[in-house]
Amino acid sequence: MKSDLLSQEISGVKDFLMIDPEQALDREATDGLIGEIDSNTPGVNQEASLFLRQERKYLVGLRPVEDVTKTISAYVPIYRYSGKHDVTNIRTTYFDSPGLNTYREYIQRRKVRRKIRMRQYGYNGQFDPVSWLELKVKDHGISKKERFCLLEDDLPEFLAGKDVLDRVREMNTVKGIDQIYLDVRAILSSMTLMPLLQVRYDRISFQQQDDNGFLRITLDQNLTFELLGSEAQYTMDVVVMEVKVTGERPAWLPELFEKIGAKRVKRFSKFANAVEYLSSIPRAAQFLAGGLSE
Repeated sequence: MKSDLLSQEISGVKDFLMIDPEQALDREATDGLIGEIDSNTPGVNQEASLFLRQERKYLVGLRPVEDVTKTISAYVPIYRYSGKHDVTNIRTTYFDSPGLNTYREYIQRRKVRRKIRMRQYGYNGQFDPVSWLELKVKDHGISKKERFCLLEDDLPEFLAGKDVLDRVREMNTVKGIDQIYLDVRAILSSMTLMPLLQVRYDRISFQQQDDNGFLRITLDQNLTFELLGSEAQYTMDVVVMEVKVTGERPAWLPELFEKIGAKRVKRFSKFANAVEYLSSIPRAAQFLAGGLSE
């Protein structure tokens, strides 16, 4: 019975509406715009850091990815973190409750929803020993993201409920770090959140800024979902592109989308997709439907 109920919940994720990119550009100017407060911006208070940013996601049809990269880089340069690597390895651990409340908040389109994830970055398969704990709260269209970093060796104690604030202070110089740390701990406790699944992928970033505004494009490929505590894995054969624009939207974007076969998706959540695809694996579905403690 639980498995049937889970299947009904998961069917709600299959509402990705494919939109032709040219049609998408004809929508209202506010379509795809979000307000965001990033509490980690150094030297900027929360009022000053509230801005409107256009953020849209697409699925890319052109293969291989090398051709996509070459085409995009003709319009906007590749962004290399620390000036070294084209491709960044990312692994993100998502947290949820025994009742999958984070997942349900998403598919039910709750006006207020919270999500905690832990992210690590690496290159050539070697990951940095630092993890980023992120709390993202969406409140009636306004997104607020808070995060702090912690050494991987300190994570077991933190996740076990032990106070590691002194170590967090040593690694984070952001103003208000104590409150950010307390916010994350409070949400973990109040929602009974624990690590549920991990999403791994490879990212190529493109970025430029001029007098007209800021543009960032990311390409995510090799998406792999893993249910923690089991052997269940699923690889999603898709290339996800995210376009973030602050200021004037470049006039050449429709031309680029046509060249790389980009089709807009109204909603795309790596976390929700991971729950959906992993639930198609019998052992994973039983685990998810029965609760995380089983």
